[in-house]
Amino acid sequence: MLKIAELTVNRGSKTVLNSINLQIHRGAGHALVGPNGSGKTSLLLAALGVIPFEGEISRGFTSRSIGVIWQDRGLPLNVGVKSWLKYLADIYQSPIDVKLVEQFGLTLDSRPIRSLSGGQQQKVAIVSAFAHNPEMLILDEPTVGLDEEARALFVNLCSERISNGASILLTSHNRSDISEIATSITDLASY
Repeated sequence: MLKIAELTVNRGSKTVLNSINLQIHRGAGHALVGPNGSGKTSLLLAALGVIPFEGEISRGFTSRSIGVIWQDRGLPLNVGVKSWLKYLADIYQSPIDVKLVEQFGLTLDSRPIRSLSGGQQQKVAIVSAFAHNPEMLILDEPTVGLDEEARALFVNLCSERISNGASILLTSHNRSDISEIATSITDLASY
């Protein structure tokens, strides 16, 4: 599903990642751990081809079959939840997953995403990433701001998707998230 060989990422004169190798197979979860600044987000950006890198990345998925959660959520803050999810449904040519929206306690209304709490915004990011049933999920600190109930729901959702053949690459400082979702771990502090 995703193979990374000898991945090196430089930011200016600084080497952020040096000769990273990993494989994520279909139906598997893989976690990236390490302190702030160790290159976790850079690895995700390189895996998606967003930043320049050296080495090889082989992707067994198309851009339409990816779900992404960025650490800063990457949501359009002036748009309402309903408009945002309708936009995504149109792009992915699939209906809004109302069940998923309801599970996370969101409402399909026109209030701007900006007006939601941080936890609610994180829930919108999760629904946005998972709604089109992607084959590959790239998740950067996906449980930040979630209460325990929402976090448990998220972990169950990940487990369900993995058992249905999806692959997940995630970063997290929460060790319990990692142990419940990931079948393998790369510690970037050791590179």
